[in-house]
Amino acid sequence: MSTLPTAKDPETNRDPLAGIPFVASTARAVAADEQRALGRGLRRCRDLADGSGAGFVGRGFDRFRREHPGMGMRPFRGFAVALALMAWVGGTGVPTVFGDGVVSEKRTGGATTATDTTNVVEGWTVRVRGVLWHEQREATEAALALLGKQLAEVAVVVPPAALARLREVPLWFSPGYPGIPPGAEYHPGREWLVANHRDPAMVRGVEFTNVREFASETDRMPNFALHELAHAYHDRVLGFEHPGIRAAYERAKSSGSYDKVERWSGSGRPKTFERAYAMTNEREYFAESTEAYFSRNDFFPFNREQLERHDPGMASLLRELWKTPDNH
Repeated sequence: MSTLPTAKDPETNRDPLAGIPFVASTARAVAADEQRALGRGLRRCRDLADGSGAGFVGRGFDRFRREHPGMGMRPFRGFAVALALMAWVGGTGVPTVFGDGVVSEKRTGGATTATDTTNVVEGWTVRVRGVLWHEQREATEAALALLGKQLAEVAVVVPPAALARLREVPLWFSPGYPGIPPGAEYHPGREWLVANHRDPAMVRGVEFTNVREFASETDRMPNFALHELAHAYHDRVLGFEHPGIRAAYERAKSSGSYDKVERWSGSGRPKTFERAYAMTNEREYFAESTEAYFSRNDFFPFNREQLERHDPGMASLLRELWKTPDNH
């Protein structure tokens, strides 16, 4: 470990930067870097910064130079170099790989002006709005980890051909919208997104606006990502007008067997009995039944075994539509 040289005030024999920790550490780091690794490219940026950055840097440091003539502009030249490099990188528009499949991209139009990131999670592309990293980083990181666990389960339980189609669905993490409860949504149409002032790039993708609630929602609905992906499969692969799904829904609705079923609302909450969410329409019927078939739903029937007993027709249809082997 080496000790970096410092320029001391001749009258006090003290480092004039000692009272300015950030500047001091920056100055010394730059001094060392100049001695070791500052090549021609960086020197070029430094020269540019000495010129084009003088208006920003020079005036602010004139007083410092007068008070500490022994230091000159050397420490702050490095600071200007850093500014020049950041400006150059930020202005190129070239994606920057952070590692672990995370890529940063500067967006200057559309729904956001912050830096979004593109993440590859269990084979899915997950776009995270830059404002979430800036304002809710810890919650966003935790939500991504929980999403990864849900997607890992999907990758195991869904047959390969269907899984490949599900991985075509882009996923988005967005901040919440005023007056709209946080949640997860599949967006089938561009018109709705435009009318509701959302990014039309999310069409036929899944948007999560519940990063802060991800843990509690996962407790209540262990794989709600699968629910939204089921909507995507219904739309993209089967078609929302699929006659078999519509007929199965009408039979289940007419039977009354879903009118009062048990609901799981999360740990520590009492169970309730109410009309199944699956009875909202045929789309929710397919998504809710898919959750039970491959994972666990928050309404009865909770799992595949219960679904096969309670609604054998739908269980059989799901086996056909998802192309599930008999022993799967």
